[in-house]
Amino acid sequence: MKLILILLIGLFGVFANQSFAQQPIYIQNTSGPSACDGSALLDSSFVYTSIVWMSNGAVIQQGGNYVGNLCAGSYIVNYSTSQGISSTVTFTVGNGTTNPCAGLGLITNTTDATTATACDGIAAASVVNGTGPFTYQWSGGGAFVNPNALCVGTYSVCVTDANGCVACENVTIFDSSSQADSILIFSNNNFPGTPVAGVLSTASVEDCTIDYQNVGAAGLTTSVQLGDTLIATWTLWDTLGMVVSTYTIPYYVPANANGLFSLALVVYCSQKSLNYNTIEINDHVMLSVNSLTAIDESKLKVVNPMTDELTVLFSEQSSGTISILNASGKRVFSSQLNGSLKSTFDVSKLTAGVYMLEVVLNGKVYRTKLIK
Repeated sequence: MKLILILLIGLFGVFANQSFAQQPIYIQNTSGPSACDGSALLDSSFVYTSIVWMSNGAVIQQGGNYVGNLCAGSYIVNYSTSQGISSTVTFTVGNGTTNPCAGLGLITNTTDATTATACDGIAAASVVNGTGPFTYQWSGGGAFVNPNALCVGTYSVCVTDANGCVACENVTIFDSSSQADSILIFSNNNFPGTPVAGVLSTASVEDCTIDYQNVGAAGLTTSVQLGDTLIATWTLWDTLGMVVSTYTIPYYVPANANGLFSLALVVYCSQKSLNYNTIEINDHVMLSVNSLTAIDESKLKVVNPMTDELTVLFSEQSSGTISILNASGKRVFSSQLNGSLKSTFDVSKLTAGVYMLEVVLNGKVYRTKLIK
């Protein structure tokens, strides 16, 4: 029997499904009272013609059905859909203590099929946290908790608790007569109930320095979109919760990518022939078309690459902010625009590397890759 540990909502964030008059908005509370890592997501199954996110009467983002970096508090989103629906929704981001879905997750166990054609595999799912009673739904329409007589393949399971919180995961039944048991799989679902818009890719890295048998969890921990490249950082933990290793991997982002995308990382050691020698990690990332490949040069121009100074030229006097994010998504520089047609900023403290420039200009967000 192989244990497939599912690294779920409690570790990477939980979206609490709150029903409104028109359609649901998914809210992730902050991790604590002083943190500003909350977010909100409008149902991706609708096609939006306009979206405006607001806080305290000010526009914080135009466009995109996902908004992040929210502090605890009340917000407003105005939207219109291609179906002719227009609405204004007020929602609240909690301070990390009010999310009824926090910690809900699944742990699955599987017994592989004896051969490639024998349908005698078994899968079992158990809930972590949540409020009972629980309802299970497996792919194929079954409401049972632990299905058996499974053929080789991948199956999905969703659990719904008494609060309406949902967690979903995939399990894979392998052929036990092959060498597939040498693969340890982690599948994470950080946006339950959100349709997957597409697949980025699967990257691979060889690492023979880690103890594959002692890896207890793995997943995508940070990501930042730099134009057509997503810089993803993956982390592996041991069974005691200590970091085993981290990997920073670039992924190509297709043009106009918007919504939830799946991506994967395979860590392997070709020198190992016994027990686990491969770890497969599946995860999701939310992308937005606001992450522009190029800045609109009719509005502003950026001297790129930058030196110890960053110079930005504007076509007209404008108000807003300018920020620089590093490859881990951390904001390493931020400043208010003073309305000048040419602004110069001291970035001498930044090391050489690749960054993302974010300019909020008259309520509109511009982003592009920046090199020093």
